[in-house]
Amino acid sequence: PKVWSAMNDDKPSGLNMTLEEAFDFLKEKAVILESSGFKIILPAWWTPQGRKRAKIKMRVSSTSKKVSQVSNKSLFGVNSLVNYQYRLAIGNVELTEKEWKELVNSKTPLINFRGEWVELDIDKMKEILELWQKSQKGSTEMSIADLIKLSAKEDEFEIDYDKNLFEMISKFRDKSKFELVEEPKKLNGSLREYQKRGVSWIEYLENIGLNGCLADDMGLGKTIQVIGRLLREREGKNGKVKPTLLIAPTSVVGNWQHEIHKFAPNLKALLHHGSKRIKDEKEFLEIIAKNDIIITSYSLIKRDENFFKAFEWQRIVIDEAQNIKNPKAEQTKTLLQLKSSHKIALTGTPVENRLLDLW
Repeated sequence: PKVWSAMNDDKPSGLNMTLEEAFDFLKEKAVILESSGFKIILPAWWTPQGRKRAKIKMRVSSTSKKVSQVSNKSLFGVNSLVNYQYRLAIGNVELTEKEWKELVNSKTPLINFRGEWVELDIDKMKEILELWQKSQKGSTEMSIADLIKLSAKEDEFEIDYDKNLFEMISKFRDKSKFELVEEPKKLNGSLREYQKRGVSWIEYLENIGLNGCLADDMGLGKTIQVIGRLLREREGKNGKVKPTLLIAPTSVVGNWQHEIHKFAPNLKALLHHGSKRIKDEKEFLEIIAKNDIIITSYSLIKRDENFFKAFEWQRIVIDEAQNIKNPKAEQTKTLLQLKSSHKIALTGTPVENRLLDLW
């Protein structure tokens, strides 16, 4: 209506708008006119390339002394700590807390900020201010896992990574980095294409310091995919890899031992189960160091927890992972205290489970 009324003149030349009217035109009316065939010339500061948003600028570095060393090619463990610093900013201009509050108190969606017009989302700016204020009172460290979550919030955070972290986040985001690996040389058999993808997926995740859940349906060969990963990581390393701990229901521990013997007879597997299992901690630690994989059952995790806690494993694999879907169960709490460089969860019933169970 405002534009229409300005067209009543015999030589229409323009019209004046209040800030609120201008904002409404840019946000709503211009879109309607453009979709109706009118050409709209917008100011550069309103285009996606030129728009300046209020954000938290975050500088992150991996220089913390607490960043853990992870074996293999992993850059960092998902629980490793990084240093960070928060800055309040609009575009590339950093603001003080006082300047930020002045903008919030202006209660206008458009404001002329240092010679340029900027759109302000007052509610979002209040949230950002609260987050920034909390950060000033607490630690200046966060885990890699939390950093990955924040990196997804591009509308709120602008993150400046150091070289190592930039490489890790780029790998995480770039799906082209995921490549199919070669078939393990010492595998007594052949992987199907989807099984090769499973081995490749596990290796890809472990190389960037993350853990995964392999959720193929029952009978599709999750066992051979884990065996494939164990064989792959020993290629070219002269066997110098710490043992993997595999935890499975009592009914299938024997099957795991049989499958390993069948597909990878060169892997040394020890079954820690039954009344004849090792019951001396010192002997247990000596024996497991000579093996590639230790197979045990969920029922023994709590009973022999001191044995399992005394060693830092290469990885922990949990078969039928729905057994730990209850985070309050003693069995789950004990299992989560075990130390390892990597973790793999296997479940053949993802569709039947609730999404929360799978998570």
